Amino acid sequence: MTSLLHGGQSLQCTYARDISCLQDPRLLKRKSALKRLSKYFINNGELNLEEALFFYEKSLKAPLLVLISDSSEKCREDSLVLLKYFSDHVLKEPSNTLKDTCSILVDRLGSRPFKESGEEVRLLALKYLTGLVQMCKSTDVCFNECTQSILEIVAQTLKDTYPEVKKQSGTLFSATVARMPKNYPVPHVVMNNLLENASHQHSRVRAASLNAFANGLKHFFKGIEQYFQQYISPVFRKLQFDKSPTVLVELTAAAKKCFCQEELQESSRCELLELILFVISNNSLDVKNGALSALEYIASNIPHILSNLAHNKDLETPDNCHSEMIAMRNAKCVVEQYLTAMLPNIFSELQSWKQDQRLHAINILSSVVSISPSNLELHLVDIIVFIGKASRDEADFISNLAHSTATKTGEVTQVKSIVECYHKLLLGEIKNCFQENLKLAISREESFENPRKSSSLSLNDYCGVINILPDILRGVNQMSCRMIIAKLTSYLAAHYDIIKDSGTDEYFTILGETMYDFIFFLEEEKLEDADFIRDIITIVFSSIGFSQHPHLIQRMKMLISKLTAVLGMDASADFYDRYFSEIFSLSQGQESNSGNSKLIVTSRAWSKESCERIIFDDLVRGCGGRIYKYIDKIIPCFVLTLQPDNEPDLVISMLALLDTVLRQQWPSESVELYGGMILEELILPNCTWRVGRVASTTRKMSIFCLDALITNRFITRSIIGHSVDQLVSVAKSCLGDEEVMTRKATCTIMEALFRLYPGSFPFSLASDAYPELLKRLDDSNDEVRMSVCQTLSAFFFAPNISFWQGTPLNYTLECLFVHLDDKDSKIQESVYNCLTNASKLNKSLLARMASSRIEHHSNSKYLHVLVKQT
Repeated sequence: MTSLLHGGQSLQCTYARDISCLQDPRLLKRKSALKRLSKYFINNGELNLEEALFFYEKSLKAPLLVLISDSSEKCREDSLVLLKYFSDHVLKEPSNTLKDTCSILVDRLGSRPFKESGEEVRLLALKYLTGLVQMCKSTDVCFNECTQSILEIVAQTLKDTYPEVKKQSGTLFSATVARMPKNYPVPHVVMNNLLENASHQHSRVRAASLNAFANGLKHFFKGIEQYFQQYISPVFRKLQFDKSPTVLVELTAAAKKCFCQEELQESSRCELLELILFVISNNSLDVKNGALSALEYIASNIPHILSNLAHNKDLETPDNCHSEMIAMRNAKCVVEQYLTAMLPNIFSELQSWKQDQRLHAINILSSVVSISPSNLELHLVDIIVFIGKASRDEADFISNLAHSTATKTGEVTQVKSIVECYHKLLLGEIKNCFQENLKLAISREESFENPRKSSSLSLNDYCGVINILPDILRGVNQMSCRMIIAKLTSYLAAHYDIIKDSGTDEYFTILGETMYDFIFFLEEEKLEDADFIRDIITIVFSSIGFSQHPHLIQRMKMLISKLTAVLGMDASADFYDRYFSEIFSLSQGQESNSGNSKLIVTSRAWSKESCERIIFDDLVRGCGGRIYKYIDKIIPCFVLTLQPDNEPDLVISMLALLDTVLRQQWPSESVELYGGMILEELILPNCTWRVGRVASTTRKMSIFCLDALITNRFITRSIIGHSVDQLVSVAKSCLGDEEVMTRKATCTIMEALFRLYPGSFPFSLASDAYPELLKRLDDSNDEVRMSVCQTLSAFFFAPNISFWQGTPLNYTLECLFVHLDDKDSKIQESVYNCLTNASKLNKSLLARMASSRIEHHSNSKYLHVLVKQT
């Protein structure tokens, strides 16, 4: 003790002059003294702390405290540096230092504008005061006496413009409330300022403010519910989107403290839980662990959750389980307790026009699914509908998160529950779901017979539910996935039957894409389930029929190709051939065993855009050359749809399809059976001239079909029979049609017809035909003129040779010689070939006529050749 006294007195003697200078009115003296004292005490490794403490208490403390209010900022700063050094390294307990310091600082910092103008000085003052407070104990009398002054300083410095001061003020507040008596209330102004700073632009300020706010909540006693709704909730909702991991960690810590306030209502707790669940989805491991820690804290501090945790056997964990398992168990318990209450909020946010709210909702769902509470499957219908809704969000990052959440759902949910859920959604009654806001379908009859019923799922909801189904299956293990795909496909097929009349391109596109994914899952499987394949056929071809969207049709064609490969077939035509009956049934709108009576009714009701007709069209084209095997089934459909009084668009589309059929190779027995019917009932009635451009198109398509029928030798003289008169009459009218293609095709048809009657073509028909043919030599189109030359070449040998004795031959040759002098060399050659054939009828006549024209033709080359030949 004597040595301590001696050492302290030695310091007093050494620095007596400097102590005196600290009170000198001259600034330079005060600065110099502070400089010398700082040089000796700060960072002096040989300093005796006991002697320094004696010197500080007896001589240095008082003048240094006075200098806190010095007129010189440098003196104030240096004095605070020294004071902070002694508080950090020398002082063992604050004793009266805290009280003296508070009395000075409350004057300097306890009101605004601050008397202390220097930002760095204010920061040093707060750090010094914080150090003193941290040395105190809650039982210290000096601390209790200074608490009010400290809170006044905190309340004002939290409004400081300097971010570091704000941050340090929050730290001082945390140190203060940690030592305050439990019944000591915190002023609202302090909490309000902390919440205001929680929205500061600097992340360090936000984190420190949230930390201080969380620490102050235990001293917030009355009106917490109202305060939460008015002040806390708006700030927390904004902060949950903060990009700083440190801020998010502090936010979850504040949320858990707020959650455990006794007076807080369950709705507010639910909102706080949503915040924590949203934060769990963050990529930062520290943030995730902080959020899980918050859930564990809640589970340990809320009585009814503790009780549930103790009685729920599903949440029991082994005695030797590690801390992560315990944390997850507690998280499950908390989420289970509030999941039912959270669903309305999630649904409301998913329907918001604000992107942040929709993102908030899907992040919460993602966290709920990841935690997987024991009652997750009880609410699976709602959750799948919500995820489906989010999967179709216009924002890609929300949609992508929804798809990943769906995959997680498949991972954590039993296969049986998934199947039952989709049965309820697509087919059955939905009972255990959030009906107050979601308004799910009560029954499929009510949903679709009266679409105005608000209790039904919208088509958009169904699109979402179906859209995420492949994602859910990706989360299911491969073996289970294969087991349930067939059942889910049957549900989708049945659901299509319910909704087909209300479907949109989007719905059928999603349905088709889902089936594409299903086939992908089963690519290596041997498909032998006939019902499963029938369901796939129903969905695929119905999607093609109803949607007509080019992208979807392309995808469905790819799906058919993939399905063909999975079934071990070589080409898509094999698939159409094998499953013709199933696909044909879809085109008729009923099962294939219904008979022709119902078939007739359904085919008569077709339009160009009707699903059944498009399926029929795809089936016929898909079968390719094998369509002749089913000619007995398809011809009645053509008969009904090709009636001239039917809708023109339907007739034209079916004629185009018939043309495709007729250009395939048929066996002779099919030709004999159906050639006459096709000619008389399908083609000729539609070749008849009618006024109008649409009728002209119909006539052109009919002529194309007739061309395919005759040129492919599908009909013979016996098949034509008595129809030859009508056929020639139609051809004559079509030779004068406005359409070039119609006129040219008619020439080809008549050529083939004439070749069927060598030497036996009726005189009366020949007399009617040849003037019309000669008119085509003057056609405006050169291709028609060349084509009619070939027709005339065949016509020369169709009637008996006696027909050509006299005027018909003379008149025909006269016309041909006129066109032999055409400027176009191709026309000349065609006419020359025609005259060569005509020479076989009467060579001398042709020679005389050719000789007489040699001098008059501009180009007599062909005339000389004709004379020499004859």
